[in-house]
Amino acid sequence: MNFSILLRLSAFSLLFVYLSCSKKNDVIENRPPENFEVKSITYENQQYSVSWSVPNDPDGDILQYDLYVDDVQLLSGSNLTTFSGKLPYNSVHEGRIIATNKQGGNSEVSFFLEMPESKILFFSVDDVVYALDVNTQKVLWKNQMNGLIRGLHTTLGDQVFTHFDKLTSRDILTGDVKWIKETNDEYESHFIITDGEAIYRKINYSAFERLNAEDGSTEWTVSTFESRGPAGMDDQNIYLTDRSSPFLRVYDKNTGDNKWNFSIPYQYGGDNYYNQIGHTPVVSDNKIFIRTGYGYLFALERESGSIIWQTRLVTDNISNFKGSETRPLVYEDNLIVLANSKLFSVKKDSGEIFWRTDLGVNIYSSPFLYKDHIYFTSDDYLFCVEVATGNLKWKQSVPSQIQISAIVYDDMIFVGGDDYYYAFNTDDASEIWRFYTGGYAYTSPTLVIGESNKIIYPNLNPSTNGNE
Repeated sequence: MNFSILLRLSAFSLLFVYLSCSKKNDVIENRPPENFEVKSITYENQQYSVSWSVPNDPDGDILQYDLYVDDVQLLSGSNLTTFSGKLPYNSVHEGRIIATNKQGGNSEVSFFLEMPESKILFFSVDDVVYALDVNTQKVLWKNQMNGLIRGLHTTLGDQVFTHFDKLTSRDILTGDVKWIKETNDEYESHFIITDGEAIYRKINYSAFERLNAEDGSTEWTVSTFESRGPAGMDDQNIYLTDRSSPFLRVYDKNTGDNKWNFSIPYQYGGDNYYNQIGHTPVVSDNKIFIRTGYGYLFALERESGSIIWQTRLVTDNISNFKGSETRPLVYEDNLIVLANSKLFSVKKDSGEIFWRTDLGVNIYSSPFLYKDHIYFTSDDYLFCVEVATGNLKWKQSVPSQIQISAIVYDDMIFVGGDDYYYAFNTDDASEIWRFYTGGYAYTSPTLVIGESNKIIYPNLNPSTNGNE
């Protein structure tokens, strides 16, 4: 064989072996998936859903996705672009999604979950306290007390206060107990109120006290001399009334010192059995407004209790059992007052009656102001009246006897009766939904948005939560 040919064959063989070995030993560098993004985050009540784009993998690998929320792995799998989960209302969370190819290359994207605000309706039926999710009409939690509950529900931050034979602070979302304040006396089952800093309560018929909201410790206590009525409040004072006598007592909110006392004068029925101040006093423009069971409306000086003016609205007695719950409300320069079957708008500065409407039926609830209309109940009816004129917009029969005061929010009227709690439309009182309770509602509801970010109290409850 020709030597040159052998030489060329040998060189080709060596080159082939070299190239073959080089190909086997050369490792191609893995390339990670390209960047990707969270496409959308949607919420429905306590449910959330996250979707993300599919990152391109330069090597064409099938990708695995791992999703974490607050560093807890909730998902691991391939061919996925969405995930749904459940988290509490009012909470914020950090999340991340890691896309990994088969060689271990990865790309990561972060996101935040900001869960919706809760809308919780607190109410009592017989001896049970309910926390109802307005969005779903499902019970978040409920608690059975040791007796019939007539107290209103007051909240502060993430706490709601329930009471009968003891005061309990509970988490608004879960009902878990935060603290308990024991007492040797049964509560006068009407009011726990707050100014956004402390809470105030009445013990039995003989004491009233200010408590620290964080732990329930007592900051001051005063004797109230058989005061059985509800308590009022403004930025300076606590106002205590008595359903069985014509007295108003005023205490400094911060110290508990008694500032002054007022008694309905004899000439205005001060010795009459019906002449109590049964409703929560109303304070506006440095005046205190009280309506008596004898039909008088008084305006008092806030600093001294001196009478500025008085007007007799009706000559028949107002029932202490029910009518005492009809607390007036302020609308611009006027005071809106219910007295038996009549509704009045009274000038705050003079006591002059601006307009009067005869409703044809006695009213046993307090009015609620919403979008220039006032809403109230009376046994078998709901009423809507134009606050500026007193004109009746509508009067609607309801499917259950109702003897408590309604609240209004987001164009819905919330109120309870026999066996059911309801949401009615403000336009025409048509029923939006009903929730079965199997008992009778003795207590007006309170609606809490978020962690007391916004609170819709019935007109009966003077709590401000730090806002006027």
